[in-house]
Formats: sequence, C-alpha cells, structure tokens
Amino acid sequence: MNTIDVLGKPSLLCIEGPAGSGKTTLCGALAQKCSAAGLNFSSLGEFSATPLGQELSGRLARFSQTPVTWSPMKTMMLCIADKFAALASVHRLDAGVILLDRGFITQRVLGLPFVNDETCQRLSTSIVSLLNDWLAARFTVTTFVLQLPMMDNVVRLEARLGRGLIEREKEVLQLEIDRYVRLATLADAARLGLTLLDAKCTPEALADKVMSISFGKEIRQ
Repeated sequence: MNTIDVLGKPSLLCIEGPAGSGKTTLCGALAQKCSAAGLNFSSLGEFSATPLGQELSGRLARFSQTPVTWSPMKTMMLCIADKFAALASVHRLDAGVILLDRGFITQRVLGLPFVNDETCQRLSTSIVSLLNDWLAARFTVTTFVLQLPMMDNVVRLEARLGRGLIEREKEVLQLEIDRYVRLATLADAARLGLTLLDAKCTPEALADKVMSISFGKEIRQ
C-alpha cells in the first residue's frame, strides 16, 4: 500500500477556477487517485452540509438566475464562516489529505470585487489574509487554478446548465476567468502554492498532474 509523508501536517489541495471549469469533476478524480494510493483523505465541497452551507449553495448559484438579496459584505462573511467551520472541523488525524472545492482565496474573485464600502474592503481583505495565514500554519497548502479559454468554458457551463448563457452571464463568466488569472500576481499566491492548470486536459490527466505537483516522490510503493 502506498504511504505519504506530510511532515506532520495534512496536505490541503485547494481546487479553484471559474464556474464550469471542472473543479468538482477534478475533485472526484483526485478522490479516486487518493483512494487507489491508499491515502487517508477527506473531501470538502464548496459549501458545507450544514443548514448555512445549504442555504448558501441555493442562493449563490451564480448562473441559476435566482436573485441574491443579501448585501455583498454579508454574503462574503457568511461564505468565509461556512468555509472556516468546515476546515476547522477536520482534525489533523482524520485525514492526511484534504481535497477542497474552493478555498478562502476564492473571495478575492467572488467576494471582494463586489464590496463597495472602502472600510469593509479593507476589513474583508485583512480577514482573507489572516485566514490564509491560518491555512498555511495548519496545512501544507497547494492551490490549483483551472484555466479554460472563454468559449470552452461557456460550452462546459452550458452543458452543465442544460441551456445557453445570455450575454450578461457571459460577461460575468469572462470577468471571473480574468480575476482567477490575476490571482497568480497576489502576495497570497506563493504561500498558498498557487499553480495554474490547463483544464482542457482530461480529469484523470489533471488529477495525475495535481498529485505529482503536490506530492512528487513522497508517494511511494
């Protein structure tokens, strides 16, 4: 059976990317790879299974055409609280590897750009930064950002939704894609091991690449 040495910390693999880029599919492929390698792992979705997480999931499906009535600041803080609670509940002995569908850095893309008040912006930025410090102290973090050309992303998202995107939705998706690309320039990028991945590859090929980058020769027969 394969083993892995994570130097006393669980390995946290954060999978990031715009809607329709294949994050959830990749997390599933990674779970299969971890299982085949005999690794003790845990998978955390974008939202927790708690009542708060389920409410967030229903309200914040960005292409569901369901209006969000919360303020951007409230929405962002609730998302952060839900993510923090889910991560804090994973005891270090419960899993050597944690697969996470979107981490705190997501809020730099989906939260902060929509918080208009300058004071709230500064507060939110500080909170995200502190939470990323917390992640780096508790876990060995590697963050993977899936990238697709705009038209490929549209095709995937439309297939998932079962309908065509309207022009406004395409504009939102393009902004999301652009913001994810710019994450590589942030100070948080280095400490969170941020790596851009070509999502045109198959999920299995992407999972192999993620495992190689994250663990390299630490996985051994």
